[in-house]
Amino acid sequence: MEVLKLNASYMPLEIITFKEAFNAPCVIRLLHFIAPNKDMRFYKPFTRKNVYERDIGTCCYCGTHVSLSKFTYDHVVPRAQGGYTNWLNIVTCCLKCNSRKANRTPVEANMKLIRRPFAPLIADNFNRGMINRLKNIPKIMNNQKWRDYIYWDLPLQEEKPL
Repeated sequence: MEVLKLNASYMPLEIITFKEAFNAPCVIRLLHFIAPNKDMRFYKPFTRKNVYERDIGTCCYCGTHVSLSKFTYDHVVPRAQGGYTNWLNIVTCCLKCNSRKANRTPVEANMKLIRRPFAPLIADNFNRGMINRLKNIPKIMNNQKWRDYIYWDLPLQEEKPL
């Protein structure tokens, strides 16, 4: 279960795990305002499916299309060499390239990355399109408990005269 953490002004701050919320309800609103950092970024969660979507379902070494059920992901810098499992070190890979690269860096394996890994953004910041981008996140839009608490910055509907 995930919990939506809101600022005192009902602006979403982050999605946290149930464990992080210490058995709190599915929405947490802070009682004091936290001014958002101008450089604050909202990234997609690091998941196998999101890595696949970021890399458009293609191997980042040979460019071959790989199905979601058969792709592997590769640590650009192997964990044995200090590489992390995060957006900037994981790429979609076909089984053939993953086996060829093995436990080496692309340079050591004489392989080139077609595209560099990056952390995909949900929204740049609060001021540039965050609300519109939040509306496109099914996880938020499909959760009625969360939608009821988010300030969408929309004009109220005018009442029709009786």
